Amino acid sequence: MSKAIPSGGETIAPTAILAEKRMAQELEMAKIKMQAQAEKIQDLSKERDFLKEQLAASLQRQPQRSPSPMKQNNLEAHDYNEVKRGSSFISDSEQSSKDDDFSISDSDSSEKEHRKPQIPRHVVARYNKILRVFKKEGTMTAAFKRCGVDRNTVVVTAPIAELSIAAPAKFKEIEQSAPKKLLEFAAQCADMIAANPKLRLRYSL
Repeated sequence: MSKAIPSGGETIAPTAILAEKRMAQELEMAKIKMQAQAEKIQDLSKERDFLKEQLAASLQRQPQRSPSPMKQNNLEAHDYNEVKRGSSFISDSEQSSKDDDFSISDSDSSEKEHRKPQIPRHVVARYNKILRVFKKEGTMTAAFKRCGVDRNTVVVTAPIAELSIAAPAKFKEIEQSAPKKLLEFAAQCADMIAANPKLRLRYSL
C-alpha cells in the first residue's frame, strides 16, 4: 500500500537543502570567475592595441630608417612578451610573487590595513562580500575596488573560501590547526581540493 503524499507536498530533506545551497554558491563563484576572466581578456586586448599604436607611431616618426625584418620581428616578439608577462592568467610569475600581492602601498596603508584578512574566516567573509558586491555592481573590477582588494590577492586565497563551501566540515576540522600564514593555509586547501575528485573545482579565477 503506497504512502499518501501530504497535502502540502513532499518534505525536503535537510541534506538536500544544504546540497542545493552549496550548488547555488558554487554557481555564483563560477559566474564571478567568468566575469573576471572576461575583464582580464578585455584588458589584454586594450594593452595589445596600445602597443600596436605605439609601434606604428614609432615607425612613422622614422620613415627613412625602417627596421629590418629581423629587427621588426624582435620588436614584435618583445611587445608580445611584455603583454604576456603583464596580463596572462595565473602564471608562474604570479605564483612566485604571492607574497607581494599582500603588500600594502605607502599611500593607503592605514586605510587597507584593517581590511587585510588575518584568519581563514576573514578570507571566507571577504569572499562572500565580493560575491554580494558583484551581484550589485555587475563587474569584478568594481567589486574588487569596493572591497579594497586586488584581483591577485583574491586568487591566491580563493582555495580557502572554496573549501569552506565544498566541504564545510573538513574546513572546520583543518582550520583548528591552520598555519599562521594565510598563503600556507591556502596552499593546504588547494592541495586538499586537488587530491579529492569530489571537491575539485573545474573553474579558476
